[in-house]
Amino acid sequence: MTRDAIILAAIAGAGLLTVLLFAAGADGAPRAIAALLFLLIGPGLACVRLLRLDDPLTELALAVAVSLALETIVATALLATGSWSAGAALAALVAITLAAVAAGFARARGAGSPRA
Repeated sequence: MTRDAIILAAIAGAGLLTVLLFAAGADGAPRAIAALLFLLIGPGLACVRLLRLDDPLTELALAVAVSLALETIVATALLATGSWSAGAALAALVAITLAAVAAGFARARGAGSPRA
């Protein structure tokens, strides 16, 4: 398993763990820590990994910015449609993250490369 595959799998795992803790109704520190870590960098890192940047610090900074931007977009869309709930927001963000992770795996296998 390559380094990229490990990072993508960890991002997906963090998202799924957060959903499981939310669905189980877990309270306290474990749920808060999992949610904070995932929401801070998970969605953005999954997307930024697709850019294949050389500098890890730039990648991390962009991951935080993209995560916050995605969360703002999802929250705004849910509020605008009158369907706001924390569960719906988390589900949407995990779905976006898993789609980006899947694209990253496909790209790593060469399935996402353009054909001539």
